[in-house]
Amino acid sequence: MSGTVGEQLVVVRNVSKEFRRDQLVIPVLNGMNLQLEAGGYLALMGPSGSGKTTLLNLLTGQLFPSLGEVRVFGGRPNHPQILEKVGFCPGFEGMYANVSAYEWVTYLLELQGYARSHAKERARDALTLVGLSDAMHRPIGGYSRGMRQRAKFAQATAHDPELLILDEPFNGLDPIGRHDITMMLRDWIRRGRSLILSSHILHELAQLCTRIGIIEAGKMVLERIPFNVRTVVGDCV
Repeated sequence: MSGTVGEQLVVVRNVSKEFRRDQLVIPVLNGMNLQLEAGGYLALMGPSGSGKTTLLNLLTGQLFPSLGEVRVFGGRPNHPQILEKVGFCPGFEGMYANVSAYEWVTYLLELQGYARSHAKERARDALTLVGLSDAMHRPIGGYSRGMRQRAKFAQATAHDPELLILDEPFNGLDPIGRHDITMMLRDWIRRGRSLILSSHILHELAQLCTRIGIIEAGKMVLERIPFNVRTVVGDCV
């Protein structure tokens, strides 16, 4: 299930996703298609409600398509052996205010199957890498939004996944934080790891990805290199 360069790591084929509330049917994705080779990287842009987060949740096995097919590492995204190879930084903050980032990341690594001693070591290294070495033992409830975002990034990368999926990773970060995360993601790409991220911040995306896909009304309507995307969406995004 591991990916080698040139193989299709992610395949989304004619995927539609709708939600039902009482008698109301809410379509979110409509005929979405996407492919990513092992070692590839792709940024997703689009207005709120366009389907970016829904797509990422499908790729991480948290949702299932209403129609179509989603494959990651050649299998279903919710398969345990596939989840071990994926790191996910969600847009929401599912964190515990009364525990420290160190305890939180350690616990998540233990859920991945790491022995406690190894999990502690990896948690410490990941949190140090994102600049939380002095704060990792403090309760998360006392963190700023930017610090919480750094902790989320640490948990996504602590188990050294092959594919990193990030939903709005720059939200809440100050300019220094954005720069730090951008540098870490550049290093991730240089190491030949795969990356899919969504963001509203074109400047950071243009520094990272040679492919930027624009999602509108549940479809991939445009996929271009950053320079060309700027001519379409403007500098104000």
